[in-house]
Amino acid sequence: MEPEIIERGIVVALWALAMISAFAYLWLTETPKCTRRTAVKATPLLAFAAIAALAHAPVILIIALALSAVGDIALSRDGSRAFLTGLIAFALAHLAYLALFVPHVSRVERAPIFGMVIVAALAIAIVVPSRDPLTWPARAYAVIICAMTAAALSLPFGLRGATVGAVLFLMSDLILAARLFHLSEGTVLARVASYTLWVLYVSGQGLILLAFL
Repeated sequence: MEPEIIERGIVVALWALAMISAFAYLWLTETPKCTRRTAVKATPLLAFAAIAALAHAPVILIIALALSAVGDIALSRDGSRAFLTGLIAFALAHLAYLALFVPHVSRVERAPIFGMVIVAALAIAIVVPSRDPLTWPARAYAVIICAMTAAALSLPFGLRGATVGAVLFLMSDLILAARLFHLSEGTVLARVASYTLWVLYVSGQGLILLAFL
């Protein structure tokens, strides 16, 4: 069998694995944190990173996807230390995406930058609590993801899939912040937020990956 056919089959299997595990995690979002939940949550991004590697995608994209998987693992565990680890991993992932996007920006659009400044300011003022040990790390994170999204909004038409993906990623993080800091555990709103942010997050990462394959 030709190596190309084998590689194509592996990629298809990885896409299937990513989609199946992403759907499976929807049923685990509100269950107690455990090793199985962590494994299922981390699988989609690990599969995306493997797909990017097999497709010889830019190394910085592979790094961003792998860092996101690390973030997923950390955020699936309990405790402020795990949360901070996840926050750092995702912040680094966004910086990697920023480094990926910037070389493709031929013209800086002022409107996206202005819009993301407003989003960052609102997130810092409203979504992120003012008196919490994680206030300043969360605020720094908000600035980083908005910078990444601003760069994505200036990408050329051929990479608009990544633009949409970055916006979905931003939306998922805003919902996550609201879920963590403002919604009570076990409520209907908290469950809906968990389902919604997961769908937006995986879809956004998948679109960014597809745009650069």
